[in-house]
Formats: sequence, structure tokens, C-alpha cells
Amino acid sequence: MDRFAVLPSAEKAAYIEMTAAHSNMSPELVEKDFWVCWTLKQIFSLDEIGKHITFKGGTSLSKCFNAIQRFSEDIDIAIERTYLEHERNIEPSLEESNKENKRRIEELMSSARSAIEKKILPGLRQKIESALGHDGPWSLDLDPEDALRQTLLFEFPVAVAKRVNDYIKPVVRIELGARADHWPAQSAQVVPYVAGSLRSAWTMQSATVKVLSAERTFWEKVMILHRLYHSQGDKAVSKRMSRHYYDVYEMGRAGIFENAIERGDIMQSVVDFNRLFFRYAWLNYDEARRGSFRLVPHHAESIKSLKADYRQMEPMFFKEPPAFDLMIAGLQSMEDRINKV
Repeated sequence: MDRFAVLPSAEKAAYIEMTAAHSNMSPELVEKDFWVCWTLKQIFSLDEIGKHITFKGGTSLSKCFNAIQRFSEDIDIAIERTYLEHERNIEPSLEESNKENKRRIEELMSSARSAIEKKILPGLRQKIESALGHDGPWSLDLDPEDALRQTLLFEFPVAVAKRVNDYIKPVVRIELGARADHWPAQSAQVVPYVAGSLRSAWTMQSATVKVLSAERTFWEKVMILHRLYHSQGDKAVSKRMSRHYYDVYEMGRAGIFENAIERGDIMQSVVDFNRLFFRYAWLNYDEARRGSFRLVPHHAESIKSLKADYRQMEPMFFKEPPAFDLMIAGLQSMEDRINKV
């Protein structure tokens, strides 16, 4: 991948345009996909910490499992909590009080911020500089809009001059943190879409990553939908939340759902983890169980805003997405099956 990264802009753009022409993707999307994959390669090759991270979230469903037909532009990376150095125990426990767990989580997040600022950011910046040069048209910085200071923004060098899709920004967002579980996980290969257009010239190497299992991601997404159901009431759904509904629906069509509903151990692990790390006064985790999971919003305003948000997502789909009403009906069917098992 490093070889393609340093090609002259015109040559790079030609391969990107060729890939876009043979697929249902915009050139901007093909270009950003390359830099997402390239960034993953750099992160997982970091000395020391590269062995203590896990790739997760929507992008992993697309790049590692081919389970969704949308472009997911963020990289979600979980840091193993055992890797973080700390003098006291910072691992929350169901046996501890809410006050003690709150203290531990705050210290855990502080330790994660320290690792990001002192190890990951400078290490990744050095990797990028080594590959692209010190004076290249790129930047890597903390996201100024992230109050938790756990997100990095990699502004990559742009080769596609004419941009027709303003929805896709030339920035890779790297979301890091230690409030995530790593079980079960597996090894996977990540390959950019543009690699197919290079076969006649050379073979582009893939990136090897440790990725959270698709079944775990399914239950984590289900937990998000369940939480949204109880948090929204008759309010509008927050922006860019429709992606979670789409992802769960697509995992149903990809066969992941059939495997996941048989994994009660993973389901319970996700519920217990959320009970520890994401406590809300309005959410009763005892209802996050078979028989009472909720995937579909029940208020008209929530449905209306979700539909509008889903429409805004259209530039990110590789092919015609399922109709909104069909997706909602499918999610209702999945909810019914989950609650009957």
C-alpha cells in the first residue's frame, strides 16, 4: 500500500477513476477507502501498542466481513485496558458500587487519553511522516471537537481534484478508547477497492488486523438500537444514527444474525459490559434480554427523523439501499425473532 500512497497525484487519480468507473462508487469514496485501509495498516504496525488494539464498528463490517454495502469512513479502535499503565485498579466490576465504578472509569479514560497523546499520536505521526515525507500535504492531530481527546483526524493528500460529493470529507477519523471489549476477536485482511485496478501492474499488499467478531458487533449494534428506543421517546433521532439500523438489517441478510442469535454468551457479555460502562438513569438493563429487546422506534417523530437521516446517508451506499419501510419491517421481524429465542 505504501507504494500506491506515494505515486504522483495524476497516476494515483487515474487508478482511482478507473476503479470508480467499474463500480458504483464515487472517486472520492474510492480514494478515501484507500486511506482508511492504509491508516489501519500503519496503526496495527505501531510498535508495542499495535498488539493491544482491536478494530471494531461499522467499518470492520464493511472491510473485514463484507456484511454491509455502505462506506463507513471512521476507524474505531479499542485499546486493551490491561495495556494501560496505572497504579490502582481501574477495571470496573459488577461487584463494586456505582460510585467506585464511576471513579475507575474516569481514571481509565484518563489513562487512555495519556496513551493516545503520548504513544499513539506521536507513533502514528512518525509512521506517516516516514512514508509520506515531512512536508507532504497531510496532517494528523487530535480532533478539537472531541472533549474527551480520544479522536485523531488524519487529513490525507488528495489526488482526485474534482470533487462531486461534499458528504465525503478528505479526512480519516480515528476513534480510540478503552471503553470497549475485545472478545471474541479474530485476524482479518483489509484490502482497498483500488487494489483490483492495480493487478496488471503489481499486487497491493493487504493489511492484517485484529478485528472484533461480527457476532459481537451485531449484539453491540442491537444494544445501541435498544438504548435509542428508550432514550428517544417522542424526540427526533440524532444525526447519522440511521447507519446503526441499516447495519443491523444488513447483518440479518448477510447471515450474521443467524449465528449471533445462537450466541447467548456474547449477548450477555455485551449487556453486562454496557451495564458497567454506560449507565443511564432512564435505562433499565434488566430489560436488555430476550423477550424485551427493542430495535424499532415507536414514536412518529422518531420514525420521521430516522427516515430523513437515512435519506442523507445515500451518498455512502455502494448500491441502491433497501427502502426505508422495508428496512423497518425487517428490523421488526428480527426483533420478534430475538425475543422468541
